[in-house]
Amino acid sequence: MKNILVIFFLNFALHNISAISFNDKIIEKSKKGLVEIKFESVIGIDIPYLNTRKYNGFLLNKKKGIIITTSDIARDKIASYNVRFYGGINLKARLLYYDEILDCAFLK
Repeated sequence: MKNILVIFFLNFALHNISAISFNDKIIEKSKKGLVEIKFESVIGIDIPYLNTRKYNGFLLNKKKGIIITTSDIARDKIASYNVRFYGGINLKARLLYYDEILDCAFLK
């Protein structure tokens, strides 16, 4: 039950981050856990084109490199994920799991 509550809270935060008012201290502490995810997939057979989108996520487990984001990122099954961490480090990631009902996805 605890895990479901954590996922629910993080999902709520991902969708409503702009509506929440934070003080500067909270923002500074949270920056290192935020990531930007660049999603790329090729769509179309006859005339293929590159579908590119950007998402936000949170670094859930730094040691294991687990990131949580919304399940929208798993919409296309064949895709590549590039994650930009705080400080400008860019790494490739892969989709570990997603749940459309809880609207969350995990990358590593």
